[in-house]
Amino acid sequence: MTSSAEIKNNISEIIRKRIFDKRKERNLSGREVAEFLGISQQQYSCYERGISRIDIVTLVNISIIFRTSIDWFLKDIKSLYSQENSSKL
Repeated sequence: MTSSAEIKNNISEIIRKRIFDKRKERNLSGREVAEFLGISQQQYSCYERGISRIDIVTLVNISIIFRTSIDWFLKDIKSLYSQENSSKL
């Protein structure tokens, strides 16, 4: 059984990687994204490196900046845990 901490870490890793990939795809620097978000470049870097967990409001704003559905950042997360959780029902 996967612990709550493991689930949080796995979800954070998926989102972190997708944010990084989408920023590169859009040819934006971390500094540019940070400016759009109104945060420091260091804070944005912490999100991309997985040092800080990203809150939902920031994720929504990132999805707007990248012109990407928030669902894109969250896809596959449900499927990772749906089988495990369905066995608990």
